[in-house]
Amino acid sequence: GEKIQFVRPERVDVVVRHSPIYCPYCGRELDLREDIDGGVCPACDELVVKQHTVAAHTLVFDGDRVLVVRRTAGRRQGTWGFPGGHAEVTESPAETASRELHEETRLAIAPSRLTLETILHEQNPDGTVYLDVAYVGDRGDTSGELRPNESEVSAAEFVPVGELGERSLFRDGDARRALSVYADR
Repeated sequence: GEKIQFVRPERVDVVVRHSPIYCPYCGRELDLREDIDGGVCPACDELVVKQHTVAAHTLVFDGDRVLVVRRTAGRRQGTWGFPGGHAEVTESPAETASRELHEETRLAIAPSRLTLETILHEQNPDGTVYLDVAYVGDRGDTSGELRPNESEVSAAEFVPVGELGERSLFRDGDARRALSVYADR
């Protein structure tokens, strides 16, 4: 299979996840605008706006089974879901899905082997917005031994798609979506 290498860049652009007040480049107070959630830096002349958080996850199928992980931390602690997480600034969503799959389960898959399934829009009570890009992959396209990374997930296992409804899933529609994707395969 393809060898996958994850590289972190030395310098990245700044992503603002909450309503900006100060310039992330020079620290000056922004001239806030009413027509956008942000403003313009009087020193840099840069437009600074609130950005959505991009995340990605992967539904990995092995026959009639799909891979699920149990979260160990954060607001998802204790729930089951599909491997995934936040995008790094320099990553495409497919690269994020590939990296997160490897970080959480030790399974590797090339981003080019993932198929876009859907993009989910989620607004949190604090007003932050997640755009979660969902991909589908096949166990036959992965390499490595399935082993949970216990700093992120307490369990990682393939379960029959029909049994997903018996798990405490993070999103209400996850089991229904997995069944739909499975039926279309």
